[in-house]
Amino acid sequence: GAIGLFAVGGTIIATVFTWSTLALFSHIGVVQKLSAVESGALAALISAIDPVSTLTLFKLLQVHPELHNLLFGESVLNDAVSIIA
Repeated sequence: GAIGLFAVGGTIIATVFTWSTLALFSHIGVVQKLSAVESGALAALISAIDPVSTLTLFKLLQVHPELHNLLFGESVLNDAVSIIA
């Protein structure tokens, strides 16, 4: 349900945004020239954000366990989605 939606949808959105930003910056010379494939590969790699700090903060703030479990489940699937991408 929600975990899958966040993991797949969030990773795809983050990858597309990062990919297009990298391609734009590469085109205008802000960063080193990258091909579309190189930009896509880098975007897929960095789109899966490791939520360890967020989970630690949630634990310190004693947030609702359901929110903690939702983020934890999303992070596990997020890593799998980024490997596939």
